[in-house]
Amino acid sequence: MLLKENYDINFVYLMEFLVITPKQEGNIEQQAHKVFKELHEKKYLIGNEIVDYITISMSAINVPKETTSMINIERLLDEKLLEIKSKGKNGLGILGTTELSEVPYGNMDYIKEALEEERLICLYQPICETQTKQIVKYEALVRLIDKDDPKKLISPFHFMKVIKGTSQYIKMSKLVLREVFITLRTYKDVQISINLDLDDLDNNDMMKLITQHLYEHREMANRVTFELLEEHEIQDYDKVMFYVQQLKAYGSKVALDDFGSGYASYKYLIKLDIDILKIDGSIVRELQSAPERAKAVIQSIQQLAEVFQYEVIAEFVSHEDIYEILKELNIQYVQGYYLGEPRPIEAYLGKKD
Repeated sequence: MLLKENYDINFVYLMEFLVITPKQEGNIEQQAHKVFKELHEKKYLIGNEIVDYITISMSAINVPKETTSMINIERLLDEKLLEIKSKGKNGLGILGTTELSEVPYGNMDYIKEALEEERLICLYQPICETQTKQIVKYEALVRLIDKDDPKKLISPFHFMKVIKGTSQYIKMSKLVLREVFITLRTYKDVQISINLDLDDLDNNDMMKLITQHLYEHREMANRVTFELLEEHEIQDYDKVMFYVQQLKAYGSKVALDDFGSGYASYKYLIKLDIDILKIDGSIVRELQSAPERAKAVIQSIQQLAEVFQYEVIAEFVSHEDIYEILKELNIQYVQGYYLGEPRPIEAYLGKKD
């Protein structure tokens, strides 16, 4: 059971607890609701102030008997907690059987076995020209294939953090690159985007793997775009710029993903030689809840892109009304479930002999 409490008077205390209780004390729903209620009803002495109300976000789970490690359990609890907080905090979430069935997907042995057996597939989501909805390229999105149910595909949400920085991450990337270039060879006019973390650029094994593929397939390298993802701020721009130039030397394009969020997006425009801006999905989604403000932000990004001569892609276009606003704003390209879901490439282009 994971508890996170916020005490808010003239200052804020953030406290986090992991509480483990015996199963014989009652089922998880009863225990969780009891703790949640008691925490709300208590008064707290903080400094010299008596606080009679705190904001609590709390998640709970009934740990399966076969569990051998708490790491994945804690990960699931934390993910549920973030979901609760995103809805406004002060809530309780109890994980059910569906979430529990996904516990193995974060296990390193499970992932390693999947990669050794090459139980991996790329799905492709279309990126469309806004005015015509014509598909201009696809973004490759990796999935693992469930061991017991081949029709069930496992999102990287469940396994990417576990393998990041390990040899299994390199193995996965090798399989992804192999499939992407097979697709490029099979479909002569297709362009494909591949996600690339900024940390990957500073990984010698990863860069060697990427540049080797670009060199061996240099006749199709100009149909590849690398979408840079950021998890932390760049410390050495000169080094990153050197790696970006290596990618572009083969004719590939470089996109800055999730522009408008993160650490230093605008500084990246000054320091890095990129080709494409992908507007962060959280901004695009605001076109439904705060359309005028969101439109103003998107227009400013569009104007900035025109100065630098960047292409602009708006992602997370999930509804027709969002699409229509982006069309009105003359955003060049759009991507999202309204235009097309991630699917095997054959679903869009047909099967080749």
